[in-house]
Amino acid sequence: MSFTVQGARDAVRTLVRDGMPSTTLHPYGIVRQEQLSDQIPAVPTPTQTTFYVRFASVPLGKNVTVQAVPGTIAAYRDGVSIPDTLAGGWVTSDIDSNGSFTLAHPPVSGLLVSYGWQLLADSDLDELVDTARSWLYAWASIGLIPDAMNPALSQYAAGLACRSIARQCRLAKVGAGDAREDLSDVADGYEKDASDFLKRAETARASYWTSADQAKSPAAAIGNMNYPNYQPRR
Repeated sequence: MSFTVQGARDAVRTLVRDGMPSTTLHPYGIVRQEQLSDQIPAVPTPTQTTFYVRFASVPLGKNVTVQAVPGTIAAYRDGVSIPDTLAGGWVTSDIDSNGSFTLAHPPVSGLLVSYGWQLLADSDLDELVDTARSWLYAWASIGLIPDAMNPALSQYAAGLACRSIARQCRLAKVGAGDAREDLSDVADGYEKDASDFLKRAETARASYWTSADQAKSPAAAIGNMNYPNYQPRR
């Protein structure tokens, strides 16, 4: 079965273990019950309903761009055990790119939030997948790519994803102001994963063109791969 755009995103997220594929119920990275009670105004009857998550317990949160997985927020107001959620209608605005979200009712004395986190947005993955599509062959859309080429597509896009994350880790120390953590070891790990994914993609593509559609084989490209220096939007 040919990939859809969503299917390709899911495949890359599964390989990189980032965010939440649409086929699963839980994100790979979760912040559990982050304390936001200090954001509640110290007044007799608080009316504030907009708050900001901190990504405080995200391993890379202070050093690279992190965002919430859409639709995963669960807000616990004033010690209640059943959280406010988007699906339930008690969260009226999901966590945006700045970490801001809005509740239907203001908390009075306490606020804890749980949410999924990711390093790559869907739009980032779409660009990576489209780059992979172009690298495979000049198919006009993902839906036209033969099923046997799906592994090469997802592996190549996953390699680019890991490279972009590694680059963010390398740049973390460049930030001005507060001290940044040295993420060289983390970057090394992502770069190794990137290399492995890209090699697998090359092998899968070469194998496909060896066994099928010889007349269309982009032989020159197979011998001289070019990996774009992709960076996610910040």
